[in-house]
Parts: sequence; structure tokens; C-alpha cells
Amino acid sequence: MKSTILVVFLTMLFSISNLSAQSSGWSDWKSVNCFKGVDFRVKSTKTSTGKYDAYVEFRNRYYDDVHFNYEGQGGNYTTKNNRVTIKA
Repeated sequence: MKSTILVVFLTMLFSISNLSAQSSGWSDWKSVNCFKGVDFRVKSTKTSTGKYDAYVEFRNRYYDDVHFNYEGQGGNYTTKNNRVTIKA
């Protein structure tokens, strides 16, 4: 259930976040309700072919390791079944 909510939130984030060529740095840290101790931020860079590469970074504020799957979508691209372990 928690991983499903995280996937939905990340999908919405990629759909509405500002992934333009001007944003060369990381976004602000954001958290989700289901994992209050896990934060994430996104970054996009424009490639030489005119497409964008998107990066996601996670931060764990819990005292234990956290494991979950996430999915990201942007434009015509979808990445699925990304298993992540974030160390405490």
C-alpha cells in the first residue's frame, strides 16, 4: 500500500514538476505521507539530442533501512519496477 502511494505521488510529480532546461540543479526536498521519513528530489538535464535525462535522489531520515519500489513517468518515457534500498 505504501509503495503504491509513493508510485502514484512520484508519477504525479514527474507529470507536473518543472523539468525545463533552465532547472540545472536539484529541486527542493519533498516528502510523501506514507513515508514521512523518506524525502526525494528530482533533477533534469537536457542532452545533446534535445531530450531530457531525469534523476531522482532519495534521503532516509529513519533509523532503519527502507526498501520500496518506485515508478517515474515523463513525456513518453516510463521507468517501472525500480527497487530502492535507502540506508539509515
